[in-house]
Amino acid sequence: MSKEAREIVNSTESLELDLKGYGFSQAQELIQGAFEDDRELNEMIRVTLIVGAGKEKRQKYDQELGKWIRQGLREIGYEEDNGASCSFACQGTFKYQHDTGKNLMYVHVFPRAIQKQEPGNDVSDEIYDDSTDHGSYNAAEWLCIVSSEDIFSKMMNKKMP
Repeated sequence: MSKEAREIVNSTESLELDLKGYGFSQAQELIQGAFEDDRELNEMIRVTLIVGAGKEKRQKYDQELGKWIRQGLREIGYEEDNGASCSFACQGTFKYQHDTGKNLMYVHVFPRAIQKQEPGNDVSDEIYDDSTDHGSYNAAEWLCIVSSEDIFSKMMNKKMP
């Protein structure tokens, strides 16, 4: 396992790594070593991989590096999600970003993780209290969310002929 992969695996905070000079085999080794296994975390982290740059620094990065990183992540079960954020709901996802201000290209990875439970704070023992739920299962929004495509189309045709 590479030094960078070990750094990612052992990290409990978000971090940024510059992958200038990486080739195909190094990229694959990093992805396999750093992201293949689940980890236990107190808080979700984001691993930002710098995979490219604009005119001034372009020669430091292989033109295909971003593609290799994203493909490697897909191969181990990660999904691309442009709306992903640093939340446990987004674990196992990644997104590509071109920051035109800094003129850098990133792949933000949200590793597969299991949220550590603090002793005495087991959420499975909590009881659902619907008095704190301010929504209604009959609300139009809820019906749109849970309806099948066929039912949704019928609702749309009825409301918006």
